[in-house]
Amino acid sequence: SLFDKTKMYTSSVLAAERVSGYYPITRSLLLFVQSMFTQAYSGMLVTLSEESPKLQTYKEDVLMRALRFVHTEIWMEHVGWRYVQLSERFQVGRLLGTLYGDILDRVSPTDPDVPLASISQAVFEALVLRATTSSINPLVTAITTSTAVFHHASSSRRFADLNALYLLLGAHLRVIRLCLTYKQRVYANEGHCLLEQALCSRASGNGSANGGSGIAKAGADPIDALISFVSTAEAATN
Repeated sequence: SLFDKTKMYTSSVLAAERVSGYYPITRSLLLFVQSMFTQAYSGMLVTLSEESPKLQTYKEDVLMRALRFVHTEIWMEHVGWRYVQLSERFQVGRLLGTLYGDILDRVSPTDPDVPLASISQAVFEALVLRATTSSINPLVTAITTSTAVFHHASSSRRFADLNALYLLLGAHLRVIRLCLTYKQRVYANEGHCLLEQALCSRASGNGSANGGSGIAKAGADPIDALISFVSTAEAATN
């Protein structure tokens, strides 16, 4: 579970990045955790019949610890960090979204018997079954602030920010799609989860168009905000 109460310690290096507004170590850490999952998943496919059950359990335990740190110290907090470059905020978010999306896409959280099921179940639990406002905020905020960010970056001709925004939205929408697909398959009769409620509510998320902390000014619900973004982006390219 990503809700383990064991105390997590943020290194002084990562803490210093939050002060400086630049995050090369954080991004490298996320790439490392991504490679850990990729290696564990690839090894599961190739050597499943030969690998020691103890080794597989050990890999899952190490990956779970890493994922717990990522979720608690980065996923839940990164939207409100200070960023010198707006594109880096989107890069950090995209790396997180890609990690969660790959886990959910490659390992079903609804099948407890497959290897690495505990990893996928932990992500699904954090975003759907036991979701909190803080845990789904990065997904919702990416959508509700997208049009404002697009206008801000376009008017400033900050094309690197625009490209990073597109990649971020793609990664987060993939996570949302996977979460809601699994939820519909297994928990359709359990009522609306917090993520579903948030996507259909007129609530604003944390984060601002310029990349700092604050409250997004989007008045429409996230679905309307996404439609507005698509329409705005299409109009800008015509």
